[in-house]
Amino acid sequence: MAGTVHIPWYATLWRGDDLEHALNALTATGIKYGAKSNRVYRSEEDAHKFLQIIEFDNKLDYQRYWEGPEFTQFRQRYSGYYQV
Repeated sequence: MAGTVHIPWYATLWRGDDLEHALNALTATGIKYGAKSNRVYRSEEDAHKFLQIIEFDNKLDYQRYWEGPEFTQFRQRYSGYYQV
């Protein structure tokens, strides 16, 4: 069953541009894990607010993407650039 995942990101002070570049680089790896689409949107009203939307055919592909080495490295490298 196909599904769409919405991941909200909020950049820390003065890290919005850096986080945007990092998220856009990360979206390319989604295809490797079977993503049908993977987009990042930046709010026009709040430059620190982002929304990543990823569409997968099944939950297992998403889990492989989320726990994969690229996303793990992203979280380690950029953990100070965003808040949950």
